[in-house]
Amino acid sequence: MAKYVFPAVFTQEVNGYSVNFPDVESCYTDADTLEDALERAEDVLQMMLADLEEDGKPIPQATPIKNIPVNANSFVVPVRCDTENELQPEANSPQQFNLLVSFMLEMLKSGQVQKVIELLEASKRAGQSA
Repeated sequence: MAKYVFPAVFTQEVNGYSVNFPDVESCYTDADTLEDALERAEDVLQMMLADLEEDGKPIPQATPIKNIPVNANSFVVPVRCDTENELQPEANSPQQFNLLVSFMLEMLKSGQVQKVIELLEASKRAGQSA
């Protein structure tokens, strides 16, 4: 049991978002909103990696975010999970904050300003509903 961070590809679809983890076989989800997609991504990653650990199978190596191909409708988000603890990490923890800031800086450098705005708005809504 351990803590992990894996890149997830979020793709804006006609009716919401699809999410897949290129490094984790059969690990994907979808949702109507970005807020829900972020939450579901954490959940599915935790379940898949916990199953691998329980079955004694190796955990795959996470690909660096800059090496994940995306298209105009997609963006990559680092998703964190803890297979030892069913509860998700605090959204306002220093580690989660630093991870999010690093990710957003990379997105801004690559010209994905609108995607950063959408991510910040979804994060704000998630904080208000908690």
